[in-house]
Amino acid sequence: MTVCDARGRIAAGAPSANGTARLLDEQATAAGRALIARKYLSSRIGNWAARVLHIRRPQMIGIAITLETG
Repeated sequence: MTVCDARGRIAAGAPSANGTARLLDEQATAAGRALIARKYLSSRIGNWAARVLHIRRPQMIGIAITLETG
């Protein structure tokens, strides 16, 4: 894994790390989204607006990343 910007561009000399990633099931994804909403006001506002305005969102899936140490 290497640090990149929002568009996926990797800067010269960007730090890298080894690790594994796994896709989360629907329940774990919902739990992760709830944690994010609890921490970030902007997420709560976006979720609220989507519900009130009946905005259709694409299905989301969470990714859990575990970095190797050592």
